[in-house]
Amino acid sequence: FYENEEKDKAYSSLRELVNAAEKGVRYKFPDAKLCGCWKFEGEEGIPLYEIRINYVENEKKKKVYRIASSVDGKWFLKRPLLTKTPIYNHHQIKNSNKIVVMCEGARKAEDFAPKVFSDDKYIATSCFHGARGRLEHTDFTPLIGKEAMILADGDDSSKELKDSSKDLKKILLDIGASKVSI
Repeated sequence: FYENEEKDKAYSSLRELVNAAEKGVRYKFPDAKLCGCWKFEGEEGIPLYEIRINYVENEKKKKVYRIASSVDGKWFLKRPLLTKTPIYNHHQIKNSNKIVVMCEGARKAEDFAPKVFSDDKYIATSCFHGARGRLEHTDFTPLIGKEAMILADGDDSSKELKDSSKDLKKILLDIGASKVSI
């Protein structure tokens, strides 16, 4: 949805980069609208941003994710060189004794979960790209010794999420989560 040369183009601000990402998707899908931008940051301290843009094609709602990163005050539409993708709220989870609520996407972790789960007992997270994220490339180490609850959101992809929930539960238990429920 953007030309390869756009990947190496440096933007002066996150807002400028997000506008360029939305414009790139709108070039192909005129009704495209920005849904949100979420910051993920792992142990390396390298910020990684997930930009979600929604559009409609053949009367079906669709979404496009763009990856962005920041280096030396410049913003790029590309992924930095990380060995593993961090989970949302990585640092807060690592330094917390709260139950971790694994939501399908960052939007649910940021907007929905805090309204339902009290922040004195729970902390919400998500994998990059939600339920469709590549679990094997995600850094789940902040969940070592933690209790986690995997929460499906009940939309059309919930069957897919339930299938990946079993994989996620196994991964979390294998890395050392104390308890995992779906």
